[in-house]
Amino acid sequence: MQIFEAGEVCEAQSAAKANELLAQGWTLLAVATSGGPNGHNPCYVLGRAGEPVEDDEEPPRPLFS
Repeated sequence: MQIFEAGEVCEAQSAAKANELLAQGWTLLAVATSGGPNGHNPCYVLGRAGEPVEDDEEPPRPLFS
């Protein structure tokens, strides 16, 4: 799944929470860093399938293939 294909997305601020969401059927889409008072921390972006959004435009093409 790519991020534009997700019907719903969420962020997890810890590996434990990300693993919990993965066990519930979410898909890991990206890992980024987020700034905080203690420096940069990992931010896990997860998604799950949903109803496709009807749009006149074609979905974006993947950056990497």
